[in-house]
Amino acid sequence: MLMQLILFCFQKNSFWGNAGSTIIWKAIRANYWAWTLWKFFFLVLYYFLSCRSEYFCI
Repeated sequence: MLMQLILFCFQKNSFWGNAGSTIIWKAIRANYWAWTLWKFFFLVLYYFLSCRSEYFCI
């Protein structure tokens, strides 16, 4: 979600244009598995924290 938002901003920003989008896409393709692992890690962390807040913040 965050990466999609960043990509959306880069595509809409006239300063970066197509060059910025291609650089970002190359970086994402090169680090695809790294991004996937980080997203999975943050989802698990968010899920864990939300569960803790539900059970312990009474």
